[in-house]
Amino acid sequence: MSIFDRLSTIDKCFSAETVEEILKALDSEVSVDGNQWIAPVLKSMRRSSPTGLKITLRSVREGRKQSLQECLKKEFGLTMNILRSVITGDVYEGIRALSIDKDNAPKWSPATVEEVKNEDIDRVFEPFTSGHELQVPSDDSNRWSGKHEHTVYAKSSQ
Repeated sequence: MSIFDRLSTIDKCFSAETVEEILKALDSEVSVDGNQWIAPVLKSMRRSSPTGLKITLRSVREGRKQSLQECLKKEFGLTMNILRSVITGDVYEGIRALSIDKDNAPKWSPATVEEVKNEDIDRVFEPFTSGHELQVPSDDSNRWSGKHEHTVYAKSSQ
């Protein structure tokens, strides 16, 4: 079966407003004939960080209306705030559970999507001050020529 054959179900489930509603929609569709593919999707989503799911949904939805430059700046800010554990240490818990201890049993904080506070998600999306945000060139003056000898790295090794 092609992904195109599943598109109406995907649209139906993922057009829901919240992660909680998306999970509920997937739960109701998984038992429909031909929708066995939903079970591993649900399993994967339920194993993921609840906070991470909410951050991802919001980022994707906001990104639809943003330019590439706006998306890059937002994603840089998100990455920095996540790595700084602004609201949760889930990224490090995931690394511990999958790569260090390899117990595949992360202990997310908070543990469920229902416990994730919208105010916390808002904090992760707070933009940096202009001096700290990602600097994305707005013209071609910083474009790489494709030649190593024109880079700062070539100049510093001479």
